[in-house]
Amino acid sequence: NDIWLASGGGVVRYEETIGRFTAFTNTDGLSGNDVSSLAIDPNRDLWIGTSGSGLSRRRNDNGTFRTFSLLDGLASDQVNTLFRQDNTLWVGTDDGISLFIWGRDPDEERDTFVFSDAYRASRGVPVGNLNSLVVAGDAIWAATETGVATALTDAPNLKDPVAWTTYTP
Repeated sequence: NDIWLASGGGVVRYEETIGRFTAFTNTDGLSGNDVSSLAIDPNRDLWIGTSGSGLSRRRNDNGTFRTFSLLDGLASDQVNTLFRQDNTLWVGTDDGISLFIWGRDPDEERDTFVFSDAYRASRGVPVGNLNSLVVAGDAIWAATETGVATALTDAPNLKDPVAWTTYTP
């Protein structure tokens, strides 16, 4: 029953049942205050994309934050969009797409999204400066500043630029 809002000053939770607003910022553990996107996973954990500070996850069960950055394999710390579909979290950045899949995180001793792979524009994949993405059927569609790129999600190698079809103005 909570409503989550992304803002340039952090994340705001509105608890509808009691009419209360709560803000979360970098002083609470959020990786950065300029928030660009939000997604909620099956654990009801909140995934938070930031403009320049990577990806944060706020655990629903204990309220703690964890940050994912370039050092964790994220394509870029500039997260522009998030899209969750079933057991997959697609993270759109200014240098491509990072993929997190549902699995066991031994550090946390529970199932959660764990980093899987990254498809980077700096390595030829046509998904740089990503604005939005969606998975529809068996295809991923990525809206970029120069057009749209699409590929089959079960393609043998999404790191191969040939796996992608692009459409430009």
